[in-house]
Amino acid sequence: MDFPLTTENHLAPSLVYYLQKSGCHALANAKLNVDFFEKSVAGGFRYLDTRNRDKSFVIFGELASVEHGTRINAHGDFYLDHPNGGWITDNSTIRDRFALRIPPDGPPLLTHLGRMQIAALNEVRLAALEQEEYDTRDIEISEWLSSESKPFLRDSEEDSIIQVYSKIKFRKPRDVSYGSNPGRTTRDKLRSDQKTSSVNDNTWVGKAFEAKVLPDYDAKIFALDDSRVIQQDIRDTNDCLIPPWETQYSLQPGNLLILQVRLSCQEIDTGYKIKKDQFIAYEGHCTMENDYD
Repeated sequence: MDFPLTTENHLAPSLVYYLQKSGCHALANAKLNVDFFEKSVAGGFRYLDTRNRDKSFVIFGELASVEHGTRINAHGDFYLDHPNGGWITDNSTIRDRFALRIPPDGPPLLTHLGRMQIAALNEVRLAALEQEEYDTRDIEISEWLSSESKPFLRDSEEDSIIQVYSKIKFRKPRDVSYGSNPGRTTRDKLRSDQKTSSVNDNTWVGKAFEAKVLPDYDAKIFALDDSRVIQQDIRDTNDCLIPPWETQYSLQPGNLLILQVRLSCQEIDTGYKIKKDQFIAYEGHCTMENDYD
């Protein structure tokens, strides 16, 4: 995702222009059953483009507070207050969560595009509810939108917060690029490295680090044997990678984020009820900006 950040015009005009020119690649412009389609797969649904490939979208939003669902820290979305307790182990699926809202102080056209994103997600939700017409069982949807006034009420008339989840935060070294050697040089890699410059020469997307590098690492809740924290493709306005130990300080409420994501839906049939868990997964590039006036 090449986004034209311009210091002269600040971010908002450039973002509006980019989204308008991106067509259906931007969620704000995409329409279900025209630009992307729902496909039933084992355990749920995937969303494909017109060429039958997984559809990715560019979305944006102002990062909301912890109270609205944001979780960017060592333990991510791990439920620390679970009555049975627990530890983060190699088998845990831990992700950061970005709660995005429409920028309250953005220009009118940016606000409109933010509302169009929410409308696109609501169209998918309504399509899921239509299944009730053909099934006598109740359908329970945990959706990707939540309320700003009641952040964890998932079936509210308010739908102003988009919940986006990062890639898995901790993985075993054999599954990632680990160590000091980023691999043999190829032409494609050189082009990729030129486009995706890092904050320094000691990290790259996919590199693994000891979890202890995270500033709020707590040995009381971590019981990792082999898993490491993974460098994700999260960048500042200079297109430099933000390393894992700086992410929670660099991404603050009020920052404007531009992310590349995919939609999915997990379906669980309990016999008397169908539970649908709608999920937005951060796929690749995430850019942050402080000033979007």
